[in-house]
Amino acid sequence: MCNSKHYLPRRLHTENNIKAVKWSQDYLKADLRPYNIVVDFGCGTGETAAHIGSLEMFGPCQVVGLDINLEFIKHCTLKYRLNMVSYFWNQHPEDFVFLKNKVSIVTCFSVLHILPPTKQKMVIDFMKDILTHDGHILVLHYLGRTESCFQAYLEIHLQLQTKTKWRPYLNKHHRTLCTLESEAKTAASDLVQTMKKAGMRLTTKQELASSVIVNVNTIKTILSNPSIRRLEFGQAYDDIPVDLYGEFAAEFCELFKNFFIKNNSKFMMAIFQVV
Repeated sequence: MCNSKHYLPRRLHTENNIKAVKWSQDYLKADLRPYNIVVDFGCGTGETAAHIGSLEMFGPCQVVGLDINLEFIKHCTLKYRLNMVSYFWNQHPEDFVFLKNKVSIVTCFSVLHILPPTKQKMVIDFMKDILTHDGHILVLHYLGRTESCFQAYLEIHLQLQTKTKWRPYLNKHHRTLCTLESEAKTAASDLVQTMKKAGMRLTTKQELASSVIVNVNTIKTILSNPSIRRLEFGQAYDDIPVDLYGEFAAEFCELFKNFFIKNNSKFMMAIFQVV
């Protein structure tokens, strides 16, 4: 079985996750014993769990990647044949009673912000349920775009409004810059309060300015999700027809390439523990 970092791709979202893991290492490693269990909840295409396991970032632990997307799990299982790393489809949380009170660390990277409140509660309750009494949840929580990225968004919006094809659909207001900082603070505060209501306390946190991929698929995904679309663009692109999402996203990304932005997103890295 492959157990080498040379087999692990470096992607922007994975790099952000690994930054959060490295930030947490000193705080969390002291409580770990060999062969504890680490769960990566919402593991996606599996790179982060593979890094944590193959590089023993939390020591020689059993790493379990969970995701609701079956295609992701198939991809992970085929691509990462690593010792001490396994992947499971978590369509049915009741299937994981074998993890109850056995997990030392749960990582949850850029998942909670895309979920509605009821789903958030279900996910947090599940993560809490599988933790040991002294276990920790490590969260990387998306807070929004950086000011430089948002300035680029506004300029792109103005350019798109001059295009004959898009002008009829762009009559609504874009998000304003003045709300950016306050909304980031609200997003951070809301997460802490949500975790508190679930019986979790914040032990430490730190903000991270970094980048995520902005490509055609990213923009199409944002356009397809009303809550995320409002978070990114306000109401500006609400009237874009669904069948034009791909074409609009492609033109948006071509314009975005003209901006050189070091960090396009803000995150909060946070560690929670059961009260």
